[in-house]
Formats: sequence, C-alpha cells, structure tokens
Amino acid sequence: MKLAQYANEHGDPAGRPYFSINGRSAISGQQWAKLRATLTCDVGITNVWREPQVGGSERIQGTRNGMKYKFSSLHGSQKPLKLIDLTIRASTDKGDVVWEPFGGLCPGAVVSYHLGRVYRAAEIIPEFYAAAVERLAKS
Repeated sequence: MKLAQYANEHGDPAGRPYFSINGRSAISGQQWAKLRATLTCDVGITNVWREPQVGGSERIQGTRNGMKYKFSSLHGSQKPLKLIDLTIRASTDKGDVVWEPFGGLCPGAVVSYHLGRVYRAAEIIPEFYAAAVERLAKS
C-alpha cells in the first residue's frame, strides 16, 4: 500500500494514478487487499510439486489435422488434473476467475468447475477445442 501511495503522490501529475481500478482515483488499501494473490493452500504443500505424466484413462486420444500426431495422444503436453487442482487451489479462492490463455484440452476448466471458480480460456487449434468441449460435457 505504501508503494501505491508513493507512486500516486510522486508520479506524473498529468497522468492517471499508477495504482487505480477506474483510472481516476487511487486504489484504497481495501481494494489493494482484494487484488493480492492468494498464497495459502488448504492442503499444505511445498514449492516442489511432483506429479507423474498423464496416462491411462486420463490421457485424451485423438488425431490432429486428420492424422495421428507425433505423440501417441492428441496433446503432447497434457497436464495432470491433480497438478492443475493444486495450482488453482493454491492461488485462487471460490468465485475467482481462472484464465488459461492457451487452453489446450482445458484442464483448468474441469478443475475450476468442481472448485467453484469462474473459468475463461482461449484455444486456436480446432482439434484441441473440440476435445475440450467433449471433455467438459462429461464433467
């Protein structure tokens, strides 16, 4: 809060406040607290996470561009749902928004739905998008 106060007092007087939600008034301590990242996790984890590679029934199969892709599954770097679950629970609270800019198979959507988070993603590969839609329909 002190950093925001200093920057707003000593910044460019013609410019908008450096720390502001609406671009007109400086952010309050209460608003700042709501924006801070959540650094607690209900499962008591460390900063080293080990999860095995996705396999078995969790591994999503399919083809890309009408042919088998270089990997034995649709997406070569599919993330384990357990790892995504840890990440989301460690960094968000219920009702928070989870943004997955490279959605892939959208594991964040599956986990967010079950944890009560709001989810948004982007994905440009049609096969990944179609598989994610099918995956979510089963959740």
